[in-house]
Amino acid sequence: GNNTFNTGGCPPAANLEFPIHTYTHGGEPFRCSITGGVVYRGAAMPELRGTYFFADYCANRVWSLRYDGAAVTDFTERT
Repeated sequence: GNNTFNTGGCPPAANLEFPIHTYTHGGEPFRCSITGGVVYRGAAMPELRGTYFFADYCANRVWSLRYDGAAVTDFTERT
């Protein structure tokens, strides 16, 4: 995430790739384990082409978002 932990031995921040989207742990439902996702590039649902899908194991939920290289849009729960 974007929270600083221990940056000793890390390259300068300008050389790092930071997350495009973050959310807090805890709360309801409890969130703890992001399961990496995939960008949909199929033909069956053309309206979702380019949408990134990901899940949280503890929350038992699935979300999606779009990223244009500068901003996140269309953040949606898909559970």
